[in-house]
Amino acid sequence: MHIDSSTLSVQVTCQSGFYTHIMEQCELSKEMATHLERFMRTGEGEAVESLRQLESAGMGLRERNMEALRLAPVSPADREENHRACLTIETIQNQLRAIAEEMEVLEMRADWHMLEMVVRLRHALELLSSGFHKLLATPVAAIDEAEAIFAWRRAVEKSYRSSMVHLLQADAHTPAPDLQTPSGMRQVFHLFKRQEIYQHFRAIGLEIGKAGRYLHGIALQFT
Repeated sequence: MHIDSSTLSVQVTCQSGFYTHIMEQCELSKEMATHLERFMRTGEGEAVESLRQLESAGMGLRERNMEALRLAPVSPADREENHRACLTIETIQNQLRAIAEEMEVLEMRADWHMLEMVVRLRHALELLSSGFHKLLATPVAAIDEAEAIFAWRRAVEKSYRSSMVHLLQADAHTPAPDLQTPSGMRQVFHLFKRQEIYQHFRAIGLEIGKAGRYLHGIALQFT
């Protein structure tokens, strides 16, 4: 079968353009993780506002990327995989903002489990951004980043389990709260909200793992 090299060139160029766009989404997500870490360490309200603004910018990137993907001459399977990766990264951005807002409203200070998870999360987003960047020039090399994200995903799961064990142990070694008093009710409420923040981080880890699988699948197409 004859392959039109000019058409192939256009297709590769369009795909590369889209990978540049999705890499920008990853870079923005990494910046959001940096602001979340700053908020957790300092409690600065400006960091939360920065997260809101970056999430808004992320929605604009997603809309632009969806249009670029719609116009790209790629197969339906490729289009679907890239589409899911794009939406997954937007979900990550939404969850990063939600964590900061929830902690701000509750005046909750981060513990070392949360800080450990946000640092690992930022590192994973760096891997994801690097992986999509490699799709521009050396696509097969992106497999290494995808596999590193899989290893990171297991580490985050361990962090989550450790945080839950620590939370339950701390609860076991403190006096039972008096549920007839406002302070006792607040103690129970904050216990459940801390558990919820841990679960938010775990959910982000799952989304990054999904994005890593999409990256892996795209890179394998070039082998």
